[in-house]
Amino acid sequence: MRPWEIFLASVGWTGQSGNSPDWPVVESGLGLELPDDYKAIVEALPDGRFRSDIRLIRPEGVDYLGYFRCRLDDMRHWRLSEPGRFPYPIYPEEDGVLPVARGAGNAFIFWRVVGPAATWRLIVTDEEFTQWSEFDGGLLDLLHQVTSVHSDSPKFVSMDSLDIAARAAVPASLWDQYPLQYGPPRDVLDELTEDFAPTGANKHDWTGLQLPSDYRRFIDRFGPGRVADIEIVSPFAPGRWSMAALNDRPVPTDSKLVLGDHIGGLILWGSTPDGWFCAWAVSSNDPDLWGVVIVSPDFIQFEYPGTESFSSLLLEYTSTAVMYSFLGREPFDRSRTWQTASELP
Repeated sequence: MRPWEIFLASVGWTGQSGNSPDWPVVESGLGLELPDDYKAIVEALPDGRFRSDIRLIRPEGVDYLGYFRCRLDDMRHWRLSEPGRFPYPIYPEEDGVLPVARGAGNAFIFWRVVGPAATWRLIVTDEEFTQWSEFDGGLLDLLHQVTSVHSDSPKFVSMDSLDIAARAAVPASLWDQYPLQYGPPRDVLDELTEDFAPTGANKHDWTGLQLPSDYRRFIDRFGPGRVADIEIVSPFAPGRWSMAALNDRPVPTDSKLVLGDHIGGLILWGSTPDGWFCAWAVSSNDPDLWGVVIVSPDFIQFEYPGTESFSSLLLEYTSTAVMYSFLGREPFDRSRTWQTASELP
């Protein structure tokens, strides 16, 4: 048996299998051949976590990087002012680090792309890229080490199973603790966008997508893009601008928040360059009653005034008459400007 076959047998997963991406197309997009053990694990196991910690990056269709393309862009941008924070080249630079997984505490796990794919070693760093360490081995070595240690957590569990458990564990009354203070959130989209140039975005088919009406009208008029320093995603956009990709992220077990469109859940619709999130509190079956939640990068702190809609939050955030910050965060840019996704790097 090949090493990854021995590992997969040791995991003992009997549920659904993974998917089989078009690997030649995926690898052509990267300009790299990925390790055989990684590809075998993606095909054998569904999206999930090893020992409740490690979650592999998986291609979205034929796009390997997806959301992580944006994170690599952030790393290169931050390196301009803090070169000592990034001790390794960053993919696609020669011998660069390429993300392969997330770990405990939202750590990033990278391959160091040096030599043949079968010899790539791992580099691990915290979410803020302040502490880096080299692992003496490849992906299969790390997964074997993690799953071989005695633990009450299963060796592997699918994200579908975790979502079901999370929904059962979170009371529907999470947002009932923060009732709307002044009635339904205001729809002020026309005031917000009076100086925005429409992009000619097409009217979308929103069937089956229960989202607030001011947001739906915004996406139909303008599509995804950036207002001030907040990037706004769309259910109809790929990669970095995808709402599904933004919401596909681990949440710490000690957070009160759970991502999902069920009552008591949270749906992310925007993010800032320094990792903050804008979201809706799914407080009822009527999306126009959902207030906006501001979430810290670690998902531990959140601000839920219970008064703001998608459009009123952006209007207030970009108002020169209001001093506005996310839990004390200093905004990068609060100007009431609009840039489409296609205009941004």
